[in-house]
Amino acid sequence: MTQIDDLQSRIARALDRIAQGVDGLGVVPETVDAEPEVAEAQADVQATVDQAVEAALANAAEEQAKAIEAARLEADLEKNAAVSAAASANAELDDLREKMAALQAEMTDLANAAAASAIEDYKEAKAQPAPAPEPEVAADPEPEIEVEPEVEAEPETDEAATPEADEWGEAAREEITRLTELYEDEKMANAQLEERLRVLKARMKDWEDNAAAVAPSGPDLAELEAGLHSLREANAALEASNASLREANALGLADAVLINQAMAAEIESLRAARAADAAEAKALLGAIEPLVAEAATANEGAV
Repeated sequence: MTQIDDLQSRIARALDRIAQGVDGLGVVPETVDAEPEVAEAQADVQATVDQAVEAALANAAEEQAKAIEAARLEADLEKNAAVSAAASANAELDDLREKMAALQAEMTDLANAAAASAIEDYKEAKAQPAPAPEPEVAADPEPEIEVEPEVEAEPETDEAATPEADEWGEAAREEITRLTELYEDEKMANAQLEERLRVLKARMKDWEDNAAAVAPSGPDLAELEAGLHSLREANAALEASNASLREANALGLADAVLINQAMAAEIESLRAARAADAAEAKALLGAIEPLVAEAATANEGAV
């Protein structure tokens, strides 16, 4: 707004000088004397517009380069962090796999040992001899009484051996249950690590695929180019209007239409400059916003 106000004040002063020259048109030399002032005012206006255009273009190029460099640095940092996290996840996954293999081997050994011990106890119980029958008087024929202790001896031996076998089997089953639960927990942790690794790899691939997105998008660049083109056209119209105004002053004619056209061309040039600045800012925002959103998403995922 400061440049626009300055330009408007210069145009107003130039128009005042032109009006003063027109009021004194009674003599041709006075008209000739007014022409240098008009030309000087027009030259000042044109120089100011050119300086504003050059400054806007230089500022746009500098800001765009800074934004692109900052975005690239941030993308490199995010990529390095993802690579480090993926390596750590791979190491944890390998460690979990080793633990799972050790648990499986331990479970197999315990199951085999429990089965072998139970079989051995059963064989020992079966192999124990029956107790000898008590001596009886030869004259007393009671063979049936001798058979009954033999029949009852075997169950007594089984009852004596069964509690130990049951206790060992119960302990083995509890240990197998504990190891099975631990194995399931390790499997769940393994699955979680694999999912984390998959997500990290997918994010790394997205960063590599979207590396080109660091630069401003095509539509934003097209809009910026259109704004600069409009600015050039407005400057060309301003030059043509100023040339016509100089010719009219040289002939001693004060044409209000030409003056209005010059002012309109000046205002249009200023509007085009503002549109170019807005398009430049939009292009820079379009380049930075995706990177900011990606960084925010990564921080939320890390939390």
